[in-house]
Amino acid sequence: EENPSVEVPIGDFFALGHGKTYQVNSLPVAVNPNGGMNSYWPMPFKKGFKITVTNEHHEDVKGFFYQITYSKTAVEEDAAYFHAQWRRSMTKRTYPEHVIIDDIKGKGNYAGTFLSWMQYSDCWWGEGEVKFFIDGDKEYPTICTTGTEDYFGGAWNFGGDYISTFGQTY
Repeated sequence: EENPSVEVPIGDFFALGHGKTYQVNSLPVAVNPNGGMNSYWPMPFKKGFKITVTNEHHEDVKGFFYQITYSKTAVEEDAAYFHAQWRRSMTKRTYPEHVIIDDIKGKGNYAGTFLSWMQYSDCWWGEGEVKFFIDGDKEYPTICTTGTEDYFGGAWNFGGDYISTFGQTY
């Protein structure tokens, strides 16, 4: 392919946010207590593949170890290929939005979203429309939710106190 199918920071690919390491136990991804990271996503290829790792941190990485296990088998003509996107967004209160995917075309299955969240505004839990632009969407996305807190199932401040800009506590 002309562009990488997966271009994601390692931590985010393994569902680790903010440079932290913690245990993850899911069907496609596992992170063990001592930091071993495993991915079990099927990633078929016909002719070959290329994996590159780039350190963009200001310090050298010491002790980087990896193992890639694969099997040479026939790939069906209509096989689905693995793709992953990564992005960072900073919302504004006036028009908060987070684009999860864009420029996706054709047949496929959406597997899910991993989100690391940092709150830069007091008394505000991160409202923002979650948008999916699919099959040539331009102005209006195929999927548009009411907000990140609803998309991740935690509405109304994920169970904590919500203080409005008028000072009332709900």
